[in-house]
Amino acid sequence: MAEFVRTRSAATSVLVPLVLQEFTVKRAMACATRTDPPEAERGGIFCSNSGPPYPLGTICAHSCNNEEGFFRKSGDEGRTCQEGRVWDGDDLVCVAYETDPTVACAARTDPPANERGTLFCDNPGPPYPIGTVCTHSCDNLGGFFLLSGDTQRTCLEGGSWHGEDVTCTDVDECASHPCENGATCMDGVNGYTCTCAAGYVGDHCEERTRLIPFDGNLGPIIGGLRFRRRREATSTHWSRVGDVTSLVYDADSGEEEQLVSFAAPNLEDLGENDHLLGPLQYLTQDVEGFPTNYPATTTEAMPSLVEDFDNMLDSFNCSNNGPNCNLTRGQDDVVKLDDNWYIVYRPAIEYDPGSTKRGIRFRILIVAWRGFRIFIRCFIY
Repeated sequence: MAEFVRTRSAATSVLVPLVLQEFTVKRAMACATRTDPPEAERGGIFCSNSGPPYPLGTICAHSCNNEEGFFRKSGDEGRTCQEGRVWDGDDLVCVAYETDPTVACAARTDPPANERGTLFCDNPGPPYPIGTVCTHSCDNLGGFFLLSGDTQRTCLEGGSWHGEDVTCTDVDECASHPCENGATCMDGVNGYTCTCAAGYVGDHCEERTRLIPFDGNLGPIIGGLRFRRRREATSTHWSRVGDVTSLVYDADSGEEEQLVSFAAPNLEDLGENDHLLGPLQYLTQDVEGFPTNYPATTTEAMPSLVEDFDNMLDSFNCSNNGPNCNLTRGQDDVVKLDDNWYIVYRPAIEYDPGSTKRGIRFRILIVAWRGFRIFIRCFIY
């Protein structure tokens, strides 16, 4: 049953429903709807009470639609319903960044992303709302360190960033002269490369190589019957025959050093990107047969020849992360495979006696030299 309340005026007495009277009283104590910013266009609104109308004390939070490019130009983002049915503060005004770049801050580019450092901002962007704090850091693990600038910067009113751009720089790893024995140091990102002088190997060129790379071409071949009369005469018996490829085994035997050279025709004519494992495996029969053909030499000077050869081949095993996994020919005339095995590309000269009673021809290959010691291989045929 509805409840009624009698209201009086000077002339009449009227019955008014109680619910209508309560609504009228509440309406007099409430605030109207908020329209700033326009909903679903430039921003959004969230209020702590349902409405409109909104009860006294209701707090409405206004926001501009940053994702669509609208940012706060003026006004208050938080407003409260007060006595007198009024909202405190000023209407929020949202403006497009494209038309007014002072309402937000542009993208930060220091340090370059994914190159010398990282950037983290506490608001999404760009553009970034006023008050956004961005933290910059240099990629120390990548070898870059802070040279100048501010690592924390804030987007200020007017669309500018406070502070100075961060500059990350690469440390010069060659400054400490890490390369030895006259090597050349080339600085890189978080590292360096040593280019060794002839006769040295190792990451820092700290180890003297057992085989000195051949540098340059053979000089003119002179001699023959007219050698004494004309020192400039070129020999009619000696001639260059190009490079010869060998697999060289370098074994230490007491104080003496032993070099054994295996002819390796399968390693000739390889391109610099051609893999070496296959051609090396063709030499297995020659190496394993050496102890049978030369038992005394093997026992005395190189007892571990076959074992060392097997270990060298195993170094190409990628499943075991072998150090020679996918090793290619490259461009060097001496390719070090391990401490004992080398592939050697050397110039060769050939002697042809011509019209003599004994039809002997032989070819000499310069395998390696160390100071005044020259190691050669001679073929007689």
